[in-house]
Amino acid sequence: MDQKTELAAHETTELHEIIKSLTTEVKVLQQYSQLAKEQQTKSLITNAINVKQNQRGELEQFIKAKGILQ
Repeated sequence: MDQKTELAAHETTELHEIIKSLTTEVKVLQQYSQLAKEQQTKSLITNAINVKQNQRGELEQFIKAKGILQ
């Protein structure tokens, strides 16, 4: 059964804001990564970037699978 998930307007807006926030956070972390001098610091920042990109990807998959925000 192919059923779309219905979300309230505030839930849809919040999903959009979370994705936008994750995108901004990734961009900022990428800038910090370029400024980092120690390899351990760069590694921690790279891990944080990967986590945020994965979170954003999961949300985008959820949105596409459920037919939200089309």
